[in-house]
Amino acid sequence: MRKKIVTFLMATALVLLCACENVIDVSVAPQDPIASQETNISGTNDSQEPDSNTVNEGEQNQVCDRWADSGSFKMYTSEEDSFDFYFDYSIPQIVDDTEDAKAINDSIASLFEDMHNTMQRASKEGEITVEEFEDTEWFQTNYDCYWNESIASIVIYSTGYFDSETEYIVYNYDFATGKQVSNEELFALKDTNSDKFVEDLRRAAVYSLDREMQDFFKSEMPLVEDEICYADVMDEDVQLMYGDYLQARAKTINQDNINEKVPVYLDENGELQAITHLYNMSMYGEVTNVLSPKAWVNNDVKAWSGDILDVLSKDDGMYLIIYREGWSDEVHDEFPTFEFAKEYKIDGLYKNYIDARISWVGNGKQPYILLLSDDGTISYVDVWEGIASGYFCAVEPLWGLENIKAFNDDFEYRIVAETNDGKLVDVEDSLYMMVYCRYVDFEKRMLNLGNVESYFATVNHEVSGQAVEYKEMIGFTKDQYHLFERKSLRTDDNEGGSELGYITFNGMNEKGMVFYFSLVGEEGEVRGSMAINVCSFWDNDSSDFVDEAEVFWLSGLDIFESKGNGVMLKGSVE
Repeated sequence: MRKKIVTFLMATALVLLCACENVIDVSVAPQDPIASQETNISGTNDSQEPDSNTVNEGEQNQVCDRWADSGSFKMYTSEEDSFDFYFDYSIPQIVDDTEDAKAINDSIASLFEDMHNTMQRASKEGEITVEEFEDTEWFQTNYDCYWNESIASIVIYSTGYFDSETEYIVYNYDFATGKQVSNEELFALKDTNSDKFVEDLRRAAVYSLDREMQDFFKSEMPLVEDEICYADVMDEDVQLMYGDYLQARAKTINQDNINEKVPVYLDENGELQAITHLYNMSMYGEVTNVLSPKAWVNNDVKAWSGDILDVLSKDDGMYLIIYREGWSDEVHDEFPTFEFAKEYKIDGLYKNYIDARISWVGNGKQPYILLLSDDGTISYVDVWEGIASGYFCAVEPLWGLENIKAFNDDFEYRIVAETNDGKLVDVEDSLYMMVYCRYVDFEKRMLNLGNVESYFATVNHEVSGQAVEYKEMIGFTKDQYHLFERKSLRTDDNEGGSELGYITFNGMNEKGMVFYFSLVGEEGEVRGSMAINVCSFWDNDSSDFVDEAEVFWLSGLDIFESKGNGVMLKGSVE
């Protein structure tokens, strides 16, 4: 299928052509596209373009150009100034007489008819103004058609002229049945299901984003002699830069971005391909990528454990088992509800792992699991906080450690790793500085609480068998200690109390950033964990951006009574 460069505007529809060679310029009212089969994704123009595959003449006659033209005209930026604008575009159509084929063709026409008409008019008149052209929004369009037996996967991708924005539109059509092919049907053809597909796609996105960010870390967050420099880590701007990267990573893996409804198609090799966003730290903030789902590989990873704990690789992920006999009575007494010898799944792990170690950084009773992935990065799991909250999540990747080939066991009291070029790095030193040297503003930044004083939601708590409405708030104190604070006030009389403690970023899952917290009030200490998805949106009423956060309870105290469901928190400036 040939590729052509295109300029276009989103639009209404044209009647289906009887043959590929004819162009009939008669407008009709567009039909609504079938939403479950057409998916639009927007991003920046850094995405990879699908390669055209070879089709035979019969297949070319089944999917071919509906509109195709090339030429040039004058683009006037003012009454006196202009430049030559060149266009070359082709828009596809399906040649079949079924209802689904007609729906696809009408959908494509509704997107591209105005662009086609604009280009034709400008070409005929020989000129157009920038103001007239701005409304077309798009500048380049290619489409590819991939054939797998009777299934044609049509991928249309277009680039914005003024903002380099790219939009992908995917249609899958089976000429044998005359029907559009759903994502679920494509999954079944490849012997997978929606849950596994989403897991594999999320893993592919993580690998891709982390790989792209390595050059950024080297230039903006450099290491000194292949080790993290203490002065760099204690630089608050550098810490917040690392936090910005983690936020971009969390947006990339979020369930709103990666789910079973993203555009999916079969490439020339019959492999599943998906289109989704990668969020980065560039001026554009997001990039549309074509990704091949990356399968989970069970590498049978084990940690040095003795009788303390074990890390197990299973078919659906990695698990942690903690043995009671290896811990002091103090630990048993402090966390009496924790279930020892139980398999706890480690959340937030999105790579394939080849080795693991245990680090006893700190006071000697707070172990961290260190996991080496097959892309040369290291992740860590805070075991102590997991015991305290009953939930385990990984932080990955650990800043400053990359291109790691293997752990080196020649050092008795330190965990050292070897890079691909034979250099040794002190893993525990890097871990210590990232865990114990963070500023409070790091957590505030991760919660977006630099912009708002607190988040709040109205919830019902059961009091003496009755549902009582409370306003629940979380934020930080304004004193020099910047303690994490929870306020719980009855809405009818504003009476209630507050609890103080700490909140610690400890990884991410598909729902948001994962935070462990500990709060102390009149009734003693309470702990828990929650995932928070921070977002900002434009509010037309206030003509300003509004900060919100969706919270998901994971373990321990359920502050907002979410019961595992998302609860929207409002941002408040006090």
